[in-house]
Amino acid sequence: MKLRISSLWVFLALLFACGLTAPSFAATSAEYYRAGLSLYQTGDYNRAVQYLKAATQVDPSNWQAYQILGYAYYKTNDRQTALAAFDQSLLLHPDNLPLKNFADQIRASLAMPPPVTSATAPPPGSENTSSPTVKTAKETITVFGEGKWVNFHLAPVFATLGDLQTGADTVKKNQAVNLGTATNGNLGVLLGVEAGYSFDSHNAISLSADIGLFDGYKDQYSQGFYSGLDSFSPVMGAVEVKYSRFFAFGPNRLRVGAGPGLYVTNLQVEQAVNNNVVITGPMTGFGFGGSLNLSFEIYLTRDFMLSLFAEGRVASTTNIQGQFVDTNGNIQQEGLAMDKNNYIGTASTTYIGTNGLRWATIDYTGGDAGLGLSVRY
Repeated sequence: MKLRISSLWVFLALLFACGLTAPSFAATSAEYYRAGLSLYQTGDYNRAVQYLKAATQVDPSNWQAYQILGYAYYKTNDRQTALAAFDQSLLLHPDNLPLKNFADQIRASLAMPPPVTSATAPPPGSENTSSPTVKTAKETITVFGEGKWVNFHLAPVFATLGDLQTGADTVKKNQAVNLGTATNGNLGVLLGVEAGYSFDSHNAISLSADIGLFDGYKDQYSQGFYSGLDSFSPVMGAVEVKYSRFFAFGPNRLRVGAGPGLYVTNLQVEQAVNNNVVITGPMTGFGFGGSLNLSFEIYLTRDFMLSLFAEGRVASTTNIQGQFVDTNGNIQQEGLAMDKNNYIGTASTTYIGTNGLRWATIDYTGGDAGLGLSVRY
């Protein structure tokens, strides 16, 4: 083992000492592969391509060389050639599921949508230009005065996500790009329903339930032959009690509402090391918060109103944890934690609070704006 490691270093030293841009003497496929991998890890992707291609030429069954060759092509923005290399690697080693998923993503990104033609475009003049019948302000207030109603709403949502953002910023600040990268998706989609009762034409109380879907935190790291990834994708659940005040504007009305509520995080966790999944599944945490919303409701018919709304929110959850089964079949209670250097990850709940580890917080402070439909019933 010591002899082969020494020969590899001599081989690499000769390459760099001579300033070679392509292999110029005979070597084994494994030696070309290790040289190409080393160049790839230092960010010299064009030279890495030369040595990895040589590795595949010496041994066309070297599926690992094809895989890293594809990564090198991808880093130089040659996605089509990268995809061809990935396909060859998968042909030789079809059980490489992470690579297959990555290749499928590239394949989908290269697919072009069909052009708009006269067969698919709507004919001119086919738009519905009819206007709804507008009732008087007095009738509108009567229709949506005292009584029960329900509102369905949909919106893009922004949230700071607290320690998920802190963890991503820490990786960006302290890790070289070729060793580790991290992102945090603060934008998501909000779906919700609200059931309320109006005491009169100006005052109402309601119970709302919202779900926010976020891409969340993702990182990838690679150091030598050691690589891995972490993914923390939160789903926000919120149940709030709200008081609303209405102000009539002709057949329409302005609504101002606010209230506190219970917030729940369902966190989908996935962690893998060297393409082996070590933790996957949900974690759950609870917290409290509240929201303030402003909406303008437009009269449509006797029983329907369209709403354009904007909402601000202050809320957070912590003590996010779940049970997982390790490779030995043992059940472990794991929690989302931050270390003293502000790197985020998972840890046994028995260790959180010691050695600089603390519970991580997912913060939903932010806002959303979208469309809703209110129905009287």
